[in-house]
Amino acid sequence: MSSLVHASTSLLRTRAQFVRFVDHVQAICKSRVLFYTLSHDVPDLEQSVKQLTSCARESIGCLSGPLPLKRESSFFSCSVAVFEEDGCRPFSSLKTGEGPVQVGRWHAYRKKNDEDVIFDGLGGQRLDADVNWEELWNSKSSSRFLPQELQDTTNTQSFLYFSDSSSWNLASALHEHLPQSQQLGIVASSTPFVTGQPFTLVRNGKAQSTGAVGLALQSPPLDKVLRFDGLVQITPPLPVRKAEGNLIHELGDSLPARILLKAIQDHELPDAQAKDLDYYIGIRDATEGEKTHVTKLFPKVLRIVAGSPSQGSIAVEEVAAPPVGSLVEFYYRPKSSSAHLPLALLPQTCNATASDMLIGALVDNLDSNHLESSSLLSLSEPEDREKSATETYGSSFLVSTEHGFVLSAGPRGKALTPWKCTVPGTFGGLRFPLL
Repeated sequence: MSSLVHASTSLLRTRAQFVRFVDHVQAICKSRVLFYTLSHDVPDLEQSVKQLTSCARESIGCLSGPLPLKRESSFFSCSVAVFEEDGCRPFSSLKTGEGPVQVGRWHAYRKKNDEDVIFDGLGGQRLDADVNWEELWNSKSSSRFLPQELQDTTNTQSFLYFSDSSSWNLASALHEHLPQSQQLGIVASSTPFVTGQPFTLVRNGKAQSTGAVGLALQSPPLDKVLRFDGLVQITPPLPVRKAEGNLIHELGDSLPARILLKAIQDHELPDAQAKDLDYYIGIRDATEGEKTHVTKLFPKVLRIVAGSPSQGSIAVEEVAAPPVGSLVEFYYRPKSSSAHLPLALLPQTCNATASDMLIGALVDNLDSNHLESSSLLSLSEPEDREKSATETYGSSFLVSTEHGFVLSAGPRGKALTPWKCTVPGTFGGLRFPLL
């Protein structure tokens, strides 16, 4: 049975609107648990956080980035979800991982040849370093990152949490401890110029700059939601022949870096345009056959972080490369493309009724240097709504994150190995039944 009783996202313009909003949240919370995000551009930040956290005896939250919505008047946002106490267990941890994986070492001084030019900005890392992959990718090493409050839990079906940017070991530890559970981990927004801390995670009014805060739920989600936007496919599916760690050495009958270079050349992308693109691989299991190929809904899309046509291999940002036998396609996405919320997934008015609630995150694109109305499609505004009024969209808990999210749910709620998505424009989330 679900413990979720309420979820909504509100766009507010004034301090007075926020105070009225807090009164409404407090009436809903009573003896329940509050899960929230507050955009870091809220007026009187410290006082606002105190007021919001005072709505419930137990609260879990973070500071997030502004939602990428186009409005005539400026706004700040707050998303809240309320859970029954007996259906969830709050948790927190000060350490979630060892930081991003580094492959090889920097070689800024090495001479570049012409065919390497497309990989400018992909890391410039050597791919032939002596690395003990067996030790590095040993999942047992993640067990020490399991929060103390979850050591004895056995009936958890799903996790919702906010974290710093080093959350991979936490995600692995949760999956190792409860492999049948599903999780959505949202990386909080950077706040060094707001609070003086790299991230601002909050539990019961107490802030922490590292680790994670979250909820362990006894109920599973109904399904996952995953939408990619702006990706352009440039190769057909190719089977992985050889991979090690987060490196892919062979695809089909060729080398992956050379395949990517040829695809760029075949699509006649000028050097200037090619440098303004991020490159990705989409991964699907070969056993999924033609159905997945038709729908184009891949379980994972990973950023390429390093590669050289002269060496042939590429490195992806994931902890591990796709396994041998899986199918890979190459994509690109312009760095300047804006991110927008998928309107088809969202209710259109605050009075919308729904039998389920969506909790999800959009990977925003901070590299975008233009904000066109066509790319910043917003939630529909009722024509008779006063433009300066609060806008509340029920049944949807929406977060903007420039650092990505961790998702482990598969089709029809099936649990899968967690993976971290940092592709701008991607929306990922879980749908939960309403209590």
